Amino acid sequence: MAYLKAFNNQILKLAKELSTLYPENSDLKSLKNTLFLTIRTTPKLPIQVYRTHIYTPYNDEILSENESFFLDLDLTGTTLQKLEYVKSVWKEASEENRNIIWKYLKVLNKLIERHFQ
Repeated sequence: MAYLKAFNNQILKLAKELSTLYPENSDLKSLKNTLFLTIRTTPKLPIQVYRTHIYTPYNDEILSENESFFLDLDLTGTTLQKLEYVKSVWKEASEENRNIIWKYLKVLNKLIERHFQ
């Protein structure tokens, strides 16, 4: 249960950081609010959805920091399809911000591995 709580804290911190870095992006603000409400009502849902749609298909790309992960990300037909705007955020991101995002994703992936051991 500790890894679930840590995962939820980290994914919410990532959403908050992105909405702070890109205050003009209303999608990121919406993501932050949706995550907050989801975590409060269904705490296991974020880790399950992330595992299915991000971790399982893209773990190798995240570990190797392959930016095609962001540019070629296709979430069409998934519960995450509204996150397609992440591509534009990635294109606008500075190198420093990209490194921050990679670190968050790697931590989230490690927490998934620990949680599902």
